[in-house]
Amino acid sequence: MNGIISALKQNEPRASRADVIFSTAHKAKGAQWKSVRLSEDFHNVWESAVTVDPYTGEAFYHLPDSEELALQYVAATRAETILAHKGLLLKAKEHIKIVRSEKPLSRSLGK
Repeated sequence: MNGIISALKQNEPRASRADVIFSTAHKAKGAQWKSVRLSEDFHNVWESAVTVDPYTGEAFYHLPDSEELALQYVAATRAETILAHKGLLLKAKEHIKIVRSEKPLSRSLGK
């Protein structure tokens, strides 16, 4: 990945003149762009917030680490107009709804 980033920087090293900017969420703090596309690695945060009982196959949902949630918030709020997230926000909403439900929810492993 570093090789790709180095090659891209050789084309236009100044962010103010670049057509596309690649950034980590950490480095994006405080920045704003008209359009932001989140990478798919943010989906892993929600997938890892499911614990499967190895004996029953039941899945139990919990909230991800607060630092990971804060990082997703930072990344998502960098967009001024367009946020492309491949369903990440819907996944988060559904996951939180399950966690907040009063009755325990589970699903079979593999379903």
